Amino acid sequence: MGFLDAFRDFVGRYREAGIEEFLLQPPSDEGFAVLERVAAEALPPLRAGAAP
Repeated sequence: MGFLDAFRDFVGRYREAGIEEFLLQPPSDEGFAVLERVAAEALPPLRAGAAP
């Protein structure tokens, strides 16, 4: 499972329990590219109400 799939799975489990807001710890400089990819690929469908 890649990190995007892991993120979607993580968020999806909490959304099923009714959680709608998430706070993420700022990444290290090395992890910023991962955060950018999550923001570009994983968040838009979640904001649109799509299942994770």
